[in-house]
Amino acid sequence: MDYRKTKIATISSLVTVALVVIVLLSTSLSVEFRNVILQSLQVLAIAFAAIATIIVATRLKQESPYRRVWAAIGLGLFLWLVGGMVVALHRAVGWLSFPLAGVFWMAGYAFLIFGVAKGQKALGNKPTGISITIATFAIAVFVVDFIVFLALPLISSDMSIFQKVLRLVLNIESVLLAILLIFTLLTLKYDGHSRTWILLTWGLALIAVANLAASYLQIQNIVITEVSSVLWLPGSLLIGTTSVHELEAQKDRPEEKKHLRIA
Repeated sequence: MDYRKTKIATISSLVTVALVVIVLLSTSLSVEFRNVILQSLQVLAIAFAAIATIIVATRLKQESPYRRVWAAIGLGLFLWLVGGMVVALHRAVGWLSFPLAGVFWMAGYAFLIFGVAKGQKALGNKPTGISITIATFAIAVFVVDFIVFLALPLISSDMSIFQKVLRLVLNIESVLLAILLIFTLLTLKYDGHSRTWILLTWGLALIAVANLAASYLQIQNIVITEVSSVLWLPGSLLIGTTSVHELEAQKDRPEEKKHLRIA
């Protein structure tokens, strides 16, 4: 198989990233207009990722161990998309409230964490002594950084109780997802699924890091909207492209053909 759709998705993603770089480097565009372009591209990118992953899930029959995995990830990304649209409407015309977006993101994280955990089980990943050691060190670093740079400053900030709780839960979910992704990479078996899961893991990791970085900057009262876009966009595009690749790769796996609705 020549993976034609994967190549098209990859080229389109690279063109989009190049467009973002041009927008960021352009000095002739106003800050407001530049932010509108970045926000629009960010929403389109996460929409691409959500739709592509949901299509992967619908292609699989009910008995496939990966159907719930892709369905959970797709639903999580869709909820993130809704959250992104709420933010876009809030910034553009003042519709809806910003905390409402956080509620959708929080629910989206829950489905993503469930999907990745379910994927671990479906892949049959088994940790080794080395992977456990590395994962433990990485988890310790994440937890310490989270407490020092996010949790404590957030608790002492002048935000409302609701905003503190919402952001604290979102940050905890970001850290949990990041830890789960690290564990996935360290225990991954290199077989027909490895390329898909390596790329999917990096895509989700970029978004999780973007959310943590944006939260830290906001707590410090530093307004740099480009930070989240720079990481969110390639992360979303990578997830979408990986899903397109999975659609084509499924047909090359003899053990999965019986689980496909469309052979």
